[in-house]
Amino acid sequence: MDERQDWVEVMGEVALTDRELEVLQLKSRRRTNAEIAEQLAISLATVKWHVGQIYSKLGVGNRAEAVATARHLGLLEQRRELQPFNNVPVPLMPFVGREKELTELVFLLADERARLVTINGLGGIGKTRLAIAAAGVLGGAFRDGVCWVSFAAQDQAEHVYATMEEYIAAAITAVLELSLDHGEDPFEALTDYLRRKEMLIILDSLEHLLDGAPAVAGLLKESDGCSVLVTSRERLHLAGERLFAIEGLALGRDGLEEGALGDAETLFVQAAQRVTGNRLVDAPTLSAIRTICMRLEGMPLAIELAADWTRLLPVVEVELELERGLPFLQSRELTMHAVINRSWHTLTEKQRAAFARLAVFQQGFSREAAEQVAGVDLYTLSALFDKSLIRQSGDGRYTMHDLLRQFAAEQLLERGEHETMRDAHCAYFAALVAGQMEPIYRGDHSQMLADLDNIRAAWRWGVQRRRLGDLSEMVFPLDWFYNVRALYLEAMGAMQLAVDALRTPEPEGLAGIVYAKALASYALEQGVIKGADYAASCLSEALRLLRRLGVRRELAWHLALADLRHLDDRVAAKQDSLAIFEEIEDRYGMAFALAVLGSYYRDNGRYAESRLSIERALGISRSLGDPEG
Repeated sequence: MDERQDWVEVMGEVALTDRELEVLQLKSRRRTNAEIAEQLAISLATVKWHVGQIYSKLGVGNRAEAVATARHLGLLEQRRELQPFNNVPVPLMPFVGREKELTELVFLLADERARLVTINGLGGIGKTRLAIAAAGVLGGAFRDGVCWVSFAAQDQAEHVYATMEEYIAAAITAVLELSLDHGEDPFEALTDYLRRKEMLIILDSLEHLLDGAPAVAGLLKESDGCSVLVTSRERLHLAGERLFAIEGLALGRDGLEEGALGDAETLFVQAAQRVTGNRLVDAPTLSAIRTICMRLEGMPLAIELAADWTRLLPVVEVELELERGLPFLQSRELTMHAVINRSWHTLTEKQRAAFARLAVFQQGFSREAAEQVAGVDLYTLSALFDKSLIRQSGDGRYTMHDLLRQFAAEQLLERGEHETMRDAHCAYFAALVAGQMEPIYRGDHSQMLADLDNIRAAWRWGVQRRRLGDLSEMVFPLDWFYNVRALYLEAMGAMQLAVDALRTPEPEGLAGIVYAKALASYALEQGVIKGADYAASCLSEALRLLRRLGVRRELAWHLALADLRHLDDRVAAKQDSLAIFEEIEDRYGMAFALAVLGSYYRDNGRYAESRLSIERALGISRSLGDPEG
């Protein structure tokens, strides 16, 4: 018979009520009578009465003796068995949206084959809140409850332990309030305790302790009835890990009708109402809220930081201040910059360089562009993806949240690589645009549309830096693309940038060539928007320069394209265009010139010549496989 059995025989059966066991449990955590009364919502006198009952039943005279005796008799463990463990924090704000994600996550965790699930996403995206919501739904599904362990506060506690695995095990042990003998291994004590349990263990914000991830695998191996839910900006890279990636909250649709607000706008409204008390229902305010949420891409933390400013500013002014980006998104306790900086500090130097350089891209990039422009190889791209710093779209392209891109752009400036990367970006997309001439002719605009924001940025930078070679490659295919997409105003604005930057009394050399090309395209857009008469003088000057500088292809195209009512013989201009295309062997141009020439013949009653021109144009287009032609 062991010592504990001797105690039980001497003392008899100790029968504490559930309430007495609750009070005793709190006493073991060194809670005062007043704290116990507040936590259990009972009077201080009632607490004192329960304490007296406990001391009497255990035959002790003070708290220390009561706790020691209770532990020896296993009464504290008995309390745990009576009520499932649950220390999941109560969120200060209601859970908004994510009904679909919550349902999918709950079903995943209920699957006995998915014992390790990682909610993955960038900082501030709402991983912790989703985990709390899932715990609220699943609490009753695990016989022994839910254990929440947060690693969000980055102190130096982990340095007390020899390994990260030991630190993680010790943290879970401390939350479960397992008593350890002197020198006892916390991992062994924890696995011994969990071996008999059915429990959901939630490890929040584990991304800076990934070296200790093997401890998670070890726990699962030793405890068949337990599951682990992790929130992390980076995957754990463990066998059997199921990733559950989340993005920003859903955005609403335009309008004021019921249901127009999406989850993102609803979160903003709730957060703003807490600090202002206003309902925020008028049209200008809701429009500003929608714009804010779109710019922040539905990121919950950023939305809340923006909404907090409504205590001082109208929503429409918050929208304007958001132009400042990251510096504006802060409160007294937290800044968006600090949240992103935490991810930055997990990167190697090579990964930091890559992340900073990728800021040069606008609205996404391909793997080839990342390598050619920024020198980012596939392995580094994969590492940034795993850390939630970039994401992959359905077409295989990569994107970066705008707030992350702003942070990366700051780092690029600090590294002194901004101009170098912009130059490389401009050169790459100039070559890409130049290579898209035939697809544009054929009506395939997919590549241009995918990279349109990058192309726009490359054009602006090329004009600003007078990168004449890049601009010369881009002018005509870019303007042609704009025209076939009916983006006339944008085309005219882009060409005017170059014309204003390169205008001289009598331009020469490559600068003159780019100027003449841009001026001809500018005149074309003027003719479309304002009429041929308005554009006549500008077009005449452009055609003169193109002839003088020997820019034959663009000269031929603009002779074919332009409405030349100011010329005496418009048919002769179209014939001149055709002759140039034939000389330079541009078959797309030949087909176009023949089609236009046929129209002019028809308008002048020369029907036989019109038919021959049209039939010849059709034959060339068919041979080129050009459905547009």
